[in-house]
Amino acid sequence: MRVDNPTQKVHVPSTTQTRRGLSLQAVVDSIPQNHPTLEFSASSQMRLALTSTATTSARFGVSDRATAAIVSSVLHDIGLVTVTEEDTMHVVDKSKIRREWQKISSDLKKTQITEIEGLYYDGRKDDTAFVDNINSKRYRKTRLDEHVSLIAEPGPIYVAHVAPKSGKAEDKAESIVSYFVEKGIDTTKLKVLGADGEPTNTGWQGGSTREIELKLGKPLQRVVCLSHFNELPFRHLFEHLDGTTSGPKTFAGPIGKLLPNCEKLHVVQFQSIECTLPDLDTSLLSKDQQYLYRICKVVASGVFPPDLAVCNPGPLNNSRWLTRGNRTLRLYVATENPSAELRHVATFIQRVYAPTWFQIKLNSSIVDGPKNVLFCIQSSRYLPHDLKCVVDKTIQRNAFFAHPENVLLSMVVDDRPHVRELALRRILKSRRENQGSSSVRYFRVTSLNFSADDYIDIIS
Repeated sequence: MRVDNPTQKVHVPSTTQTRRGLSLQAVVDSIPQNHPTLEFSASSQMRLALTSTATTSARFGVSDRATAAIVSSVLHDIGLVTVTEEDTMHVVDKSKIRREWQKISSDLKKTQITEIEGLYYDGRKDDTAFVDNINSKRYRKTRLDEHVSLIAEPGPIYVAHVAPKSGKAEDKAESIVSYFVEKGIDTTKLKVLGADGEPTNTGWQGGSTREIELKLGKPLQRVVCLSHFNELPFRHLFEHLDGTTSGPKTFAGPIGKLLPNCEKLHVVQFQSIECTLPDLDTSLLSKDQQYLYRICKVVASGVFPPDLAVCNPGPLNNSRWLTRGNRTLRLYVATENPSAELRHVATFIQRVYAPTWFQIKLNSSIVDGPKNVLFCIQSSRYLPHDLKCVVDKTIQRNAFFAHPENVLLSMVVDDRPHVRELALRRILKSRRENQGSSSVRYFRVTSLNFSADDYIDIIS
């Protein structure tokens, strides 16, 4: 950097400091008030490490060119860089962002993992670039491929991503286990296996989690995403009352058809619906999560502030049920005479979906899993019999944290001594009865006790 007074030095924060939360505004505040305007000289190079910037742009799919333009404009707005006609080439360019991302990728590839204790994986379909040879000519094309990301715990530590032949459970398991064998990663200490709750993963006969256990020759502690568990009762209740979807972002029922433009409707006088949410720091939540937390409080109070009326409730997509909850509540406060179906859905969001969501957010440890399942069950007991049957069937199929293994795991760390002793006796009895057996069990949830008052009684 060049300044008018060459003897005056300016402290530029290191990459470590930036990662610890030192913002660009803090950099500006650290510069003396009488310091001259900073410029990049024609002979200097951009030396600031933009690790977080490159990572974030890759995460959200922002191009290198767009990222460079945004960073340069921010530096210009806060006064760190003065761009003149003679100095337009000394701001962040797309090549800088690309080099940063290449460095990050190289460092990740060099990370050596020799053994693993907990494995969490998740898959999605992404556009993959490839070259197609047609009549001796090469054409660059893209295709939609399945990719599975692997994360090691404790950490979390990024392991790799693998590309199975298809999204089938057996192909997923084969690609994951083959990667461990190829890289020489020891799985003898592997104890925990985590995934989301889609049937491809959790199927008790042929899910990917069971296929991995069979290939490794041992059972593993199953951890299934509780956020996915919480979405499913909401989803089935919504479809039961309003009908199924008619496209990726369209719906067949009267409620769903009004959701895409609900934020444009004027707020009317509406009847409040009770909602009990835990106290938490909303700054730790995403924008959509903050909207859900706030609109639930507003619907419970019966008074809608004007500034919330202009906020965006989030994009509408069949895979994003949190934003559908936001839009449903926004539609409710804009409907003078809501139908019985709309009232049922809005009440379920207020009394079950949102409270359970934030309960899981605050208590995200695997030992809290059975308690979160019980919380969801108890919150939904207000429903009439016909709707309760719809919700209970969904909870029964997906309450994987109500499996005896997960309930016992929670009991051995319970605050009550008699509960810990009971768990110990059950574990010792099971070990005696199954001594010498190394076969992989079928992971099936037993019948739930929907009238239980304690999580230890949620199953027999």
